[in-house]
Amino acid sequence: MRKLIFGTLILAGCPDPVEVTEFTNEGVICWSQGELIVDFQTCLSSSCDTLTDATCTATLENGVLTIESYGRIESQGNECTDDCGFASATCELPLIEDPSTVTVEHGTSSVAMDDIPDCTF
Repeated sequence: MRKLIFGTLILAGCPDPVEVTEFTNEGVICWSQGELIVDFQTCLSSSCDTLTDATCTATLENGVLTIESYGRIESQGNECTDDCGFASATCELPLIEDPSTVTVEHGTSSVAMDDIPDCTF
């Protein structure tokens, strides 16, 4: 009987394992209040999920703005609230004199800078 109680106490004292989700050059690019955002297209539960890293770099060369992004989410627990926080990274842009001449590349997508939509979150 002691072993069973002891085992139960040990299991009760152990935290749930942490699940890690990473996004590398994934997601949708959009504008929010004049800033270029990478939206990783996932919801974060305020009770279980933490965005531990979100970076975005932008490099302009020969009319091509290359976006490199990374996001890391740690999830813990199995009784999560169904609220939905957005996981995103904000890009610091270089000086762009004429946005109409720039193509933006992110992961496998390519779009004219003028065709990037406004964010919907």
